[in-house]
Amino acid sequence: MTVQEVAKNVMAVTHTTQAEVAERAGMSGQGAVGMFLKSKSMRVESLMQILSVCGYELVARDRSGRYPEFVIGDVCTDQRRDDDSRLRDMVRAMVAEELEKIRCEK
Repeated sequence: MTVQEVAKNVMAVTHTTQAEVAERAGMSGQGAVGMFLKSKSMRVESLMQILSVCGYELVARDRSGRYPEFVIGDVCTDQRRDDDSRLRDMVRAMVAEELEKIRCEK
């Protein structure tokens, strides 16, 4: 599925129009959203704006399920600190889990 198809499907299932996306995302108008949806390559930031307006988020996930998933921050706000905090918390939890396994094995 292409990036444009993902954006269109998210908008369809959430019943969000191009005009609503443009208004909520602070874009110049419905035509701007239409251009994103018709373009051959959509910037990640544009996809994230559309997803955010529709209540979705962009997630990077390991296919095997062995590693944690990462939520890519909202483009409208600076979430670098939040993402760093989440990563730090996930690493701490993974280390604590591994330490607990080692203790249980003894």
